[in-house]
Amino acid sequence: MLTKQRLVLLDSDVVITLHQVGVWSELLSIYEIWMTETMVKQEVFFYRDSNGDRIDIDLMPEVKKGRIVMQSVTASESLEVLKLFDSRMRSALHAGEIEALAVIHLKQEIDNLCFCTGDAKAMEALVLLGLRHRGVSLEELLSKVGYTKRIPVHFSETRFKELVKKASANRIQGNGLS
Repeated sequence: MLTKQRLVLLDSDVVITLHQVGVWSELLSIYEIWMTETMVKQEVFFYRDSNGDRIDIDLMPEVKKGRIVMQSVTASESLEVLKLFDSRMRSALHAGEIEALAVIHLKQEIDNLCFCTGDAKAMEALVLLGLRHRGVSLEELLSKVGYTKRIPVHFSETRFKELVKKASANRIQGNGLS
């Protein structure tokens, strides 16, 4: 049996992009994939193909097969994490991102768990929590499956490093934290 390389908690934008570029199945075979319940049930429904046609996404069969592990946290656990941020940062985060950040925050004992998002505020929040080592760019994940075509710039390793640098400075200065 193939041992999965890494445990990755994916944000909705990443899942949609993986479907668009046609490497969703490859990523499922290489990585252990976690998604939050909010993302699976309320955020990922479809993508547009190169012709602009709507292609539906149903992640529940993958959850039922065990190819995606659906994670959930309680409202109080989400609130616990949300309270760590100032009002500007709290208002910039979506429900699925808050839930993902709570999962990462609460499961710090899992060494190989990382979070992949293209959302700047979600990545900033991860760094503000002192968990920058838990972030990973989509470009890095895709390189492991041999995907070398261009992806949207907000998923690049270069942008990821820029966000981490900026967010690290904000963390030192206390910006974004309550």
